[in-house]
This record gives sequence, C-alpha cells and structure tokens, in this order.
Amino acid sequence: MYSKDIDLRRIPNHLQDTEFLRGLQRDLEATSAPHVPRSQHSARDALAVLERSLHARGYFCACGTLENSDSAREPDSDLEDESYCVLSHITESDNFFGDAHFTTTLRAVLRTLQASRGFDPSSIVERIITRLELEEMQRQKKTDISRKHHRSPSLSSSLSTGSHTFTQFIHGMELLPPELVYGIISFARQFDQHIHITLSQVNRFFRSLVNSSPLLWTKIDFLYPIPLISLYIERSARSPLEIIADDASTIGLWAMEQVDRTSECLALLRPHRDRIHRLRVRDFEAQFWGLDMRDMTRVPQPRPDPRDNFLWCFALCNLETLDLDFGGWEIHGSIVFPPVTNLRKLRLGGPWSRYYLPLFAPQLEFLALANCSVGLSVLLEALRRTPALEHLALSDFFIQPYKPTPGQGSQTVLQNISLPELSALTIRFASEAGALPTNHVVDVTGVELFTQAQPTIQQLDISAFHANDSFLKATLQRLPGLNHLRIASAWLRDDHLLLLSVGNINEVPLTHVLCPQLTSLTVENEFDITSKAIRRVADSRHTASIPLKTLTLRGLDGTRVAADDIESLAAYGVTKLTVDIFYAEFSGESDWPGSEEEDSSEEETRSEGD
Repeated sequence: MYSKDIDLRRIPNHLQDTEFLRGLQRDLEATSAPHVPRSQHSARDALAVLERSLHARGYFCACGTLENSDSAREPDSDLEDESYCVLSHITESDNFFGDAHFTTTLRAVLRTLQASRGFDPSSIVERIITRLELEEMQRQKKTDISRKHHRSPSLSSSLSTGSHTFTQFIHGMELLPPELVYGIISFARQFDQHIHITLSQVNRFFRSLVNSSPLLWTKIDFLYPIPLISLYIERSARSPLEIIADDASTIGLWAMEQVDRTSECLALLRPHRDRIHRLRVRDFEAQFWGLDMRDMTRVPQPRPDPRDNFLWCFALCNLETLDLDFGGWEIHGSIVFPPVTNLRKLRLGGPWSRYYLPLFAPQLEFLALANCSVGLSVLLEALRRTPALEHLALSDFFIQPYKPTPGQGSQTVLQNISLPELSALTIRFASEAGALPTNHVVDVTGVELFTQAQPTIQQLDISAFHANDSFLKATLQRLPGLNHLRIASAWLRDDHLLLLSVGNINEVPLTHVLCPQLTSLTVENEFDITSKAIRRVADSRHTASIPLKTLTLRGLDGTRVAADDIESLAAYGVTKLTVDIFYAEFSGESDWPGSEEEDSSEEETRSEGD
C-alpha cells in the first residue's frame, strides 16, 4: 500500500498505475463508502474494467506471468519487487468505454479516500482516465471523418494506427527545413529502401519533397517492375546511378524470361550508361551472358564484337564500384574491358581468370575476393597492379596443401607484394574442397602471409584455419602497427594467445613484444582457451603500459571461463568488454560485470568480402 514517504518516481510507470489501483481496492474493502449507489460498479469491478481497458490498448508489460496473482503478493509486501504486474494475467481485449459507471465509481473511491485519510492520489488516476478518454476521443474522431468521406483511411492514418506519437512526429517534420527532412529520409532508407515511396503518399508536403529529391531515386534494382525502373530513371535526373542486378529466379522467372527481362532493363539504362557509378551483379552467367545465347548451352560464348558486351553498354570507364558474382560458373572466352580509370571498389565472387586482370586498376582502394579458386600466381599478379589498395578481403581463400621438400622454406602467400597503403586485411581460409563454412579449419603448417614487415596494416581479421605457433608468430611479428585483431575458428590454445602477452611464456623470455600498439582484441568460436590466459594477457600488457582497451569474447566454452578472471579485466584497463559464451547459464547477453550495454556497443570493422 502506498504511503506519503514512498518516492513514486523510483517505481516504473506500469507499477505506479496497477499497484496504486490494488491499493485502492484494499482500502475500499476496509473503508465503507455509503454514498456510492449499489447500482454502480464496486471498486473491484471498476479495477477489473480499468485493467482490461489498459490491456486492450497495450499498456502492460511482460515482466512476469504469475499463476496465482492474488496469492503471489501479500498486502504488506515490499514494493521494490518490480517483477510483479497485475496486468500480466488478463487476456480479454474488449472495449469497456461504453459504461459510464466506470469513471463515476473511481471518482467515488477517490472522494472516500480523501475524506477518510487525507491521502490525495488523484494525479495518478486522473492521468490514467485522461489518457484513455483522449485516445477514445481520437479514435472516434477518425471513425467519423472516415465515414463522412465514404473512403478508407489515408496512408497517414493507417501508419498512425495505435501510435499517436508517430502521427505527431510525421506532422512535426513538416515544420523542419527540407534539407533536414531529406537527411532523415535518407537515413531511414537503410532499413526500408522504399520508404520514400511510402512517404510520398502521406500528404502534399512529403510528395513534393520526395519527387524533387533526385538522390532518393538513384538505386535501381532489376527486380523492380519495368514501369518503376522508368520512373526511377526519370526522377533521378542527372544524378549518379547505382544498379543492382540480382538473380531474377527469386521472383519466379525462368532462364529465358530472365534474359528477356535483362534485355528490357539494359534498353532502358543504355542511354544513361554514363551516369552508372555503382554496379552489382549476382549470378553473372544467368543475368547477362544469357543475352549472347538463345540456345540452352551450358557454357555460353561472348559475342564477337566487344562493343556489344554488356560491360561496354554500362561504360565501365565511369564506374566507381563494381560487384560481380559469377554464380559458381567459370566464364570461358576472351573478354575485352575498356579502361576503368574511376574504379575505386571491386568485389569479385566465384571463379575468375586472367581475363579480368584489367579490372585491377592502379587507383583501386578496396578489393574483396570471395569463393576464389584462382591460382596464387594470378592473385599475386592482380595485387601487383593495385599499389594504392587500402583494404583487402579474401573470403574462402584457397591455398594448395604445402609439403616442403628437404631444404625448402615456408610457402609465402603474399610474397614480394608491396602494398604501402594497405591498412586492413581480412582472410578467411577454405580447403581444397572449395568454399566451406567459416567453422571449417585449414592447416596452415609451413605457410606465411608475408615475407617482410607491413607497418601500415592496422586491422587484421583472420579465420577458419588451424593455428600453430610458427604461423601466428610470423604473422604478428610483421605487423608492428596492428591495433585491431580478430581471430575466429582457429583452434586456439592458451599458448597461442599468450604470444600477445608481455613477459615470460613457460619461463622462456620474450625478446620482442608482439603488436605493441594493439588496443582491441576479438576472439570468436574458440573452445580450448581459458579465461586465465585472457587475464594474463590483459595483466601483462597493462603492466607494460600498453593495455587492451576493447575485448570481445564470443563462442567460448563456459566451463573454461571463471567469473573472477572476467571481473578483474576492468582493473587491467579494459573499458569495453563483451562476453558471450555457449555454456547454458551464460548464453545470450552477458551478465559479467563491466559488460554493460553501453560498454559493449563496440564498432568493429569487419569486411568479409560478401
């Protein structure tokens, strides 16, 4: 029961409402109310009506369902138990506003309490009543307007159904500068690519703003209906275009239907080929090489005239981003490419050959190769063409099993490669069986990534390999400027992780500190390492004044993780900690101290090349 010395601001809103009403019920049972006619509802009935009304409008929480809510809480129990909510057991969703006795009875209860005890709780109940009455009035007003015009509610009212706040937000945006509203819409398109079309149907303000903003119409997907593609081209004016050509079989088209549809799209875009700055193609063979084959041969051949090649149609010389996926088929035949003087980002998926080397331009800054089974010599030749490369991502990267002969040294993957601008490197290995899931590991015995130091690399993401001391040590020794390291699915052991510590490992002194600038460490899907090793690494680096500031541990074995070790990490300089282990008691969000939500909002740069 509430008393004057209880601070209501410390209690959640749903407990303020429901617990107060339970208090009203108990007070009424102990206090007579002779001025309340028997024809009206009792306080218990009024309470039930209000609870159901609140529930029907979504004012309840899932803070815990109790089988017996009457016996679950004694009248004098402590209010700090926030897991109790009397609304959790109500299932009815009827509208009880048709009975006027509801409000009358509550007001009678208030008068009784004020007269008998001098306690004035009217602020809470008045707020409840006012809120419900306002919503009912708004609902009735919308119904009357809809009936008056004899038409269905507008999109604006449909969007605001059950959310008065959203309606106020939409109308409030009309008061903002158009530039700011455009920025909000552009941000929202990350979650809904068609939100600008939806907003154009709300009212005149949004329709005018959307139709006069060409940059909202620059992303064209071949899966769009042909009339919609024409509309995008028209409203984008002269703005740079981003073209997405995904596999049309996802919308139920057969092979030849895909060819016909692609032909229509190319016909619409050919006059605007100089505006295309970004191109993404999925299932390259089915989408475009089918244009050059009207028979269902398995391996298509290009047309003799290179000017008819679809890449010429798109004028590669103006592209800044190119993303090609060959759909698992190796393309045969010679391909003639125009100069790609503006290309900055290149993604290739699936098998490719030397014919694509002209795409590896000197000004290329980002390169991602996925499901790549090309020979190592071809890869090295391609990388030598890109001296300005800043980010390299190799996904499902295949290397031949290495069996050194007597007197032969290690096999170097990126040997004699000079990439002076490279700052981020991502490598996910694959076996000779082809592209395999990330959790499949590859033996890297006798393999080295580099032959010389790479001081410019600051981020390394490496996964799907069988770790060994020589490979890890040789790799980390050549990365003195590394500040972010992610290792996943590598069969790490404690001695592997202790390579990052400063001091002695098994009484053998370390002559050189590996990665002295390392501040962020991420370890995922490693089942053999223990929290003791993690604690030792953090402790030693903190003692040497080169602490780890960000530590992320995911997919660890809970039986090998001790709470004391995790709790001590904060004392070693770790300010952002995320712990997610697969042991049953600790799965999901971590409850470890120091891993609060605000501390675990780590922004990790992970480009897997997909």
